[in-house]
Amino acid sequence: MKHAGAVAFFAIVAGLWTWPLAAHLSTALPGNPGDNYSFIWNFWWMRHALHTGGRYFFTPYLFAPTGTTIVDHPHTALPAFIGATLLARASTVTAHNVLLLCFVGANMAAAYALAWQATGDVLAALFAGLTFGLSPYIAAQRLGHFDLTAAWLVPAFAVCWLRARRDRAWPWAATAGMVAAMAAYTAYYYVAYLALFAVVDVAFTLNVASIRVARRVTTSRLRRVRIGCALAALAFAISAAVLRTEEFLNIRTLAWVALLGVLACTWRMTVRVTRPDLTLLTRSAVRVAAAAAAFAVVTTPLIWEAVQVAFHGDYVTPAYQWHSAPRGVDIATVLLGPPSHPWFGGVARYVYARFHIDSIESVMWIGVAPLTLAVLARARGRLAGDTRWWRIVAVVFGALALGPFLIVLGWNTGLWLPEVLARFVPVVANARMPGRMTVLVYLAIAMLGAIALADRRSHPLSIVAIVAVLIEYWAAPMPLTLVDQPALYATLRGLPAGALCTVPFGFGDGLSGVGSQDRRVLYDATLHEHPLVGGFIGRMPREAETAYAATPFTSAVLRLQAGGPVDAEHPVAPSQMPCRYVLVMRDATPAPLVAYLARLPLERVAEDEVRTLYRVVP
Repeated sequence: MKHAGAVAFFAIVAGLWTWPLAAHLSTALPGNPGDNYSFIWNFWWMRHALHTGGRYFFTPYLFAPTGTTIVDHPHTALPAFIGATLLARASTVTAHNVLLLCFVGANMAAAYALAWQATGDVLAALFAGLTFGLSPYIAAQRLGHFDLTAAWLVPAFAVCWLRARRDRAWPWAATAGMVAAMAAYTAYYYVAYLALFAVVDVAFTLNVASIRVARRVTTSRLRRVRIGCALAALAFAISAAVLRTEEFLNIRTLAWVALLGVLACTWRMTVRVTRPDLTLLTRSAVRVAAAAAAFAVVTTPLIWEAVQVAFHGDYVTPAYQWHSAPRGVDIATVLLGPPSHPWFGGVARYVYARFHIDSIESVMWIGVAPLTLAVLARARGRLAGDTRWWRIVAVVFGALALGPFLIVLGWNTGLWLPEVLARFVPVVANARMPGRMTVLVYLAIAMLGAIALADRRSHPLSIVAIVAVLIEYWAAPMPLTLVDQPALYATLRGLPAGALCTVPFGFGDGLSGVGSQDRRVLYDATLHEHPLVGGFIGRMPREAETAYAATPFTSAVLRLQAGGPVDAEHPVAPSQMPCRYVLVMRDATPAPLVAYLARLPLERVAEDEVRTLYRVVP
């Protein structure tokens, strides 16, 4: 009961911060839904799989007629299972929105629990809960990435893992492993981040390495080397400033190499590796083993599915080159302000648009109050170690969140950063959007702020900080997109089973796509309940593009959509159709494609203001 007031406070803030979602639980989705349509489909597919006794991690209802695995797709199996059981009486949209509200409240509550465990100060913990739970990272993800909104998994894991370190109790480590398993069934990215968090913590605990930087002694020869490096750096820097296009990225990279050469001639870095204490090493090994064992047991079904997919060569890892790797956080966003703020977010949104900065994947605005408290954190006594630890977390994950190259106001400076190597690490490479690592940066900032407030024990200062973070991080009203239930889909649902092809036709994943990219077809599929030819998924099947290009019907549709020609002398026979039904969105379909469809063996079944439904005539 001691913390009931804090939980109630977070519930109220969650409702207000996401308003007016609570008033439209069954009729709207957050933001311009995009990927949220996919999560609605996940909710429906879980219900369908449980009802029919089917296999959840493989579906014939996307990429028909072959189907696809969803093991390496953001499958949100755990939230979808809750939506299919505890919230079974609600619609899929309602279940999605209710869980989203719960996630927002749980994000604050979990960070509160972590700060309370460290400080024992209620107001400091309230500040940490608000800083993490209302952060610009969460504000951005709630508009399209339902899975990543479940960020409470990160502080919940930290509560258990750090408690295991402090109390030397393996049950807490096993509980941490179970939380990581919940993340595996919710958001793949967080599993990778929690594993890295544990690795950094073990290295911190063992204290196996120390780094010392000292200025080199100046000699005449060294001075000449430095002058030569400085001139090379200046020449490259001038070239980099003038040649700003991507074609000259390598020149900018050489400029940085030259500048680093100057630093290497001026400063000396010494890394000292020490033998870890045997007792600490044993305790860390027990923690890791307990967490890994618990994780493996709980995720056995998922691991088995993943092994089968990998064995058949269907595990998809995104392929990209050095220059085409997904960007991370734009470092200028630290100063630009929150783009989602209703009062002073207009300037930030203008700058984001002007320099083509992604307002979801490239944001790391910390805020005045949280950043000030994090910088001022100078704890003594038992909190001194926590201060050092959370600063290490902020630095490590902040550096990785910047991505493979340093980006400033949308411009790639050419400076390679540590994250450039992540794509070479198996499994980790699938966590391909580096900017999402800011979730741990915000958690570290929240903890440092809580430590600073708890160390001063000043209630007025804590109250001012809480009010300040509420003002700085406010992001209501939340934009919504209304969803409807056209009667034509009820008609289609009553027709015999068979795949549906929606025209304009398309398919894709998070980084690429072919044809139409209107992901609303996933939501529509939950209404008509027929398999889709094409579709959208987190990792597109390897052979999807080749297969649809080799299918006469889909190949012709894709060419006509793109304005290309099609061979009218060889019409498609019914046996060559990959679907039983064709749904035409009339206003979005080009006239040549409409004329082509008129020559096919299609029978009109129904139509409304914007759609016409056809059945393939045998």
